[in-house]
Order: sequence, then structure tokens, then C-alpha cells
Amino acid sequence: VLLERGTGLPAETQHTFFTADQSGTVVLRLLQGRLPIKTLALTVQRELPIGTPVELTLQCDEAMRIEARAKIGTQELWATVEPAPEIDIDREGAIDELLGEAERARRGLWGGMGEGFRREADHLISGIREVLHTDPAKLSALCANLKRLLDEYAGDPGDPLQPPMHHFESELDALRRVVFRASGILVGLDRDAWEARIRDVEERAARAYEAVDAPAWRRVCSEVQALYETAVQEEFANRRLDDPAYVQQRLSTISRWRTRVEHALADFVVSTAAEVGPLQAAERDRLFDALKTKVDRPITALESGEIGDLADARRKIENAGSELERIEAALERLPSLGLVTERGGGGSR
Repeated sequence: VLLERGTGLPAETQHTFFTADQSGTVVLRLLQGRLPIKTLALTVQRELPIGTPVELTLQCDEAMRIEARAKIGTQELWATVEPAPEIDIDREGAIDELLGEAERARRGLWGGMGEGFRREADHLISGIREVLHTDPAKLSALCANLKRLLDEYAGDPGDPLQPPMHHFESELDALRRVVFRASGILVGLDRDAWEARIRDVEERAARAYEAVDAPAWRRVCSEVQALYETAVQEEFANRRLDDPAYVQQRLSTISRWRTRVEHALADFVVSTAAEVGPLQAAERDRLFDALKTKVDRPITALESGEIGDLADARRKIENAGSELERIEAALERLPSLGLVTERGGGGSR
């Protein structure tokens, strides 16, 4: 947490991070309320050692404008983040328009990007519907969070080039990191072939962006996303399960997943209906307890360095992952808990 909720303004804070790879790009993503509001990317030499300090300074004024400065060695990067405009929820149809934008974004996004958007948006939309006529303050906050999420994933609705440039750059940088980690052939291409492919993609993207060619831009963005997700899948399939680096990577993934699920449970808006609210609250508390007993305890021990036997650590990690899947699936069903369905058949999910 860079700036705690409730911090007096104006405020300034400084933090030190460290590079984790030698991909040639250092990426810093700023989040507000756990939603991304700005991505800073700085090109550096590939020879920059892993663990190089990255100094980040944030300044926030009374109007919630944020100035960010990142310093890596002798290189510096500045950026300004303007406060997100508030949604005029008193205007007739404003919330319907916002929910319509979210639905269009759901249809237009796919793969890992689409899954990430749907995971965040579904909880926000569910909360908006629950407090629509009961809690104006919470409604305004949820609408603002959904608008920020749409800005992050779908960009400006008036911009013909979708998805936004920062998403293309993020996917391309992630692809570069996977290619850099690969020690041999990846998806049928060696390192030189991959670098040539990436250069070609960058050139076509630049031409499409400069010409405001929306179809060509969407094609090249989809190509980068497909290349990245395919490369990640093959990289994962080729990893040795007894490799300590693999076990550590899986532990980091599970830790981030656990944190995301914990935040989603904490942010869930319980129905105000007396018939449904207590039922949802009890189920949410049950999921919190399952997260604490079946995920937190084994993972916390591993995070503290008590990995010991790799096979045992891998088993604990996979068990925690399976439990997180069950908790996340139950969380997705929480808004409709107890509701009837048009589908018959007597089966249960």
C-alpha cells in the first residue's frame, strides 16, 4: 500500500522496488482501490541486473491528482494521473449506460484479459444492483470503481482504437519476458525468430495506430494476446515439477490468487433483503473460514521459507489451488444464492 486510505492531503510517499527479470522493460502499475489507474513502463538495458532498485515517489494533492516519478539508475520517468470523473448517478439512465458499457466490454474481451475483466466487473455489478435504492454513497463508489475498470480494460468509448494502447504494450512486454525466460524452442520458434516476430508485430501495430485503422489495430492486439497466452501455456507444460523455481513460481501465483479472492470476499455487498441477506452473509463467512483454514495456514508456512521437501510443498500448493477454485466458484454463485432458475432437470451445480 503506497498511500493508506484516509491519508491527509496533500501527501508524498517514497518506496523502493526491485527488478525481477531482464526483459528490457521495467513496469510499474499503480492501483486505486485495487483497480489499475496508471501503468508506467521504462525501457532499460537487458543487461540491467536482477534486483536493481527502482525508486518510486508519489505526490497527491488536495484534488486527488497524482504525480509519479520512477528512478532506475540514471533514468527517470514522470507521469501525472488525473482523478477519475465521478459518475452522475442522479442523471436518469446514467447507471443503465454504465452497465451497458460493461456488458459490451464483456462481449469484446476474451482469453485471460476477458476473464480478468469479468472477475472484477461481476462483483461490482452485483454490488451496484444491491445498493441501487438503499445506499447512495456506496452506489457512487461502486459506479466509480466500475468506470475505472472500464477505462483500464476498454479505454475511452469514443476512441475507435480498442483495446487501448496500454493494454497492447502490457501484453507485448509480458510476451517478451516469456521469450526471454525460454532456454530453447518456444511454440516452434527460437529466440531470433521470436525477436523478428515481435518486431513485425510492433511495426504493424504502429502503422495501424498512426492510421487510426481500427480493424487492423484489433487484429494485431488479438495476435499479441494469442501469442502470449499460447507461449505461457507451452512454458508451463515444459516445466519440470521438481524444479525449485517452478515450485516458487506456483507459490507466488497461489499467494496472489489468495489475496484476490480475499479482497473479493471482503468487497462483496450483501443483499439488503431480509430474506436473502443473512443467507449470503452466512455463506460469505463460511468461505472466509475455508480460506483461512484450508489456504492461509499451509501457504503462510511455505511463504515464511518452510518449503522443505519439494514434493510435499507442491502437494500443499496444489491442494490450496483446488480449494481456491472451489471458494471462487462459490463466490461467483453468492449473488444468486437461493434464487430460482429457468433451467430444470433436477441436477445441481
